Amino acid sequence: MGSLLLMVLIVIGLKIAYSRLPSHTAENIGSGETDTADTETESLYDILYRELKAYAKTITFDYDCSAELFDTYKRVCDDHPELFWVNGSGKSEKRTIGTEVTLTLIPDIPITLVEILEYRQELDEKKNEILAGIDPAWNRYDKILYIHDYLVENTEYDSDCAARIGEDTEFSEYWQSSSAYGCLVQGKAICSGYAAAFQLLLKELDIPCIRVSGHEIESGVAHEWNCVRMGEKWYYVDVTWDDPVYMEENTYFTQDISYEYCMITEEMLVRTHRISEKSSVPICDDPAFYYYRYYGKYLESYSKGRTSEAITNLINLSPKKALVLKN
Repeated sequence: MGSLLLMVLIVIGLKIAYSRLPSHTAENIGSGETDTADTETESLYDILYRELKAYAKTITFDYDCSAELFDTYKRVCDDHPELFWVNGSGKSEKRTIGTEVTLTLIPDIPITLVEILEYRQELDEKKNEILAGIDPAWNRYDKILYIHDYLVENTEYDSDCAARIGEDTEFSEYWQSSSAYGCLVQGKAICSGYAAAFQLLLKELDIPCIRVSGHEIESGVAHEWNCVRMGEKWYYVDVTWDDPVYMEENTYFTQDISYEYCMITEEMLVRTHRISEKSSVPICDDPAFYYYRYYGKYLESYSKGRTSEAITNLINLSPKKALVLKN
């Protein structure tokens, strides 16, 4: 009873402290930071990351960085899926007095500090629960597949949310399903939620992983997926498109996990995806770790004998692993 009362008092105290912070400064809860961000020793990226992870409601700079502010802000959010309460949206205010200029970023934050703290604890608990299922003897490839399969098996694609999103849609209307929190804790997500959760879990395993934005070629709809590193090479992974709940009748995978978009090259990706011009992604040109090639289920050309043998081995191996024949 005593520990519960203490937790309640701490949360109430944080809420009061947060509400009393000046709205025009770079706020750090209990950090003792100055009113404006220290631009002499930190890059714009570092300042934004430091302030956002400290739950800042506003971040003020003593110089005009408006030309690069929002691109950098979005990059911080894309690199840090643990900051699930921000996504790169917001507004800025510039004030000029004589030769002095201050620029203030006001991020869109759809939930309160108390909710952020509560949801972050839930996310950490779920993250640790998932990672506890990893065998220490597994190699990097095994770990990537484990996270891929977990997300496919435990996430429902939020088609209702996807249908509501448009250019004028407020972040508050879709933040859960577009975040790692929504994907892992609520078990429901759109493509950005799948990608954020995949990135978050792989980062915990010290496996380099980034998010990539673009659109689907056939529909033109905005889309997001991942790029992950194996050794010195990078590979694309689209967990959303490997979820049969999302693909429905567009794939022969109706119940089991698909691996059509697991560890693919850019040559394979661009048949169905287009990468955003603003995206900075590594070169993905090595097919060695493409899932079906890695497991010897990928035929460069048709051979009746080899195909029959591959199918027999496939059935004996696992019902989830399908055969892919190169076009």
